[in-house]
Amino acid sequence: MKTCPICNKEIKGKGKTCSKECGYILREKNFIKKHGVKNPSQLREVKDKKIATNMERYGVTNPSQRSEIIDKKRENCIEEYGVSHWMKLDKIKDKQRNVITKKYGVNNAFLNRDKTWNKGLTKETDERVEKYSESGSISIKRGYDNGRIPFDSPEKRRKLRLSRIKSIKKNGGIFPNYNSNTIPFLVEFDKLNNTKGQYATSPCEYEIKELGYWLDYINFDLRLIIEIDESYHKYQKEKDIKRQKEIQKLYPDFKFLRFKDTEMNKILEERNGQTK
Repeated sequence: MKTCPICNKEIKGKGKTCSKECGYILREKNFIKKHGVKNPSQLREVKDKKIATNMERYGVTNPSQRSEIIDKKRENCIEEYGVSHWMKLDKIKDKQRNVITKKYGVNNAFLNRDKTWNKGLTKETDERVEKYSESGSISIKRGYDNGRIPFDSPEKRRKLRLSRIKSIKKNGGIFPNYNSNTIPFLVEFDKLNNTKGQYATSPCEYEIKELGYWLDYINFDLRLIIEIDESYHKYQKEKDIKRQKEIQKLYPDFKFLRFKDTEMNKILEERNGQTK
């Protein structure tokens, strides 16, 4: 009797499993064993191929990001519902408000403070208040005075970064997120300069182990570092400047370039680390 490798039930017919569901599970297991992922679309080379094809055809990594598609969706929504997005409908807002009110007693979940452990407690009534205030926001403002490194010092932040990286690697070696829209430009930059730098997909972002930072792009032949700023970087300019100074101090003979993710074409104007 032929049995199913998934559920051990009898197989009736010529198939390898007793049902479609077991067949899906078996295919997933075999693919994970061979490639490390459940589905071919999860393979890095497949993702990169999709990105490259979409960039070549549409100029974006995902066709749904095309401005004409977005405008068409907005027009259809306005025509059908009278608003630019269905989430703006009054009935949707009312439903959300009712669900939050029923669950938390207020129409905004952020206004609910009843479930916080320290509500109404003081140092006199609960020793945890003093314990956590010493290790929390109060200590951040005044720093430690008992010989430990101040919580808001660069050295403390560096140690926290390194500790976090160590933890990530221990639990599967996950690398940081990256902007897939920038990859085709970095690939083209390497082709134009007949070189090979290191970035998210080649094979991964370079980690500065001494500082606990990852670089968007580094090329040891050209002695070049490139950092790419997404829109949120405008809110952390001071942090980026400090980070850049730390990196330049460690790599004083490298040229350091910054580009906005919306101006990636400027990277292609660089030749061997020199602007055309």
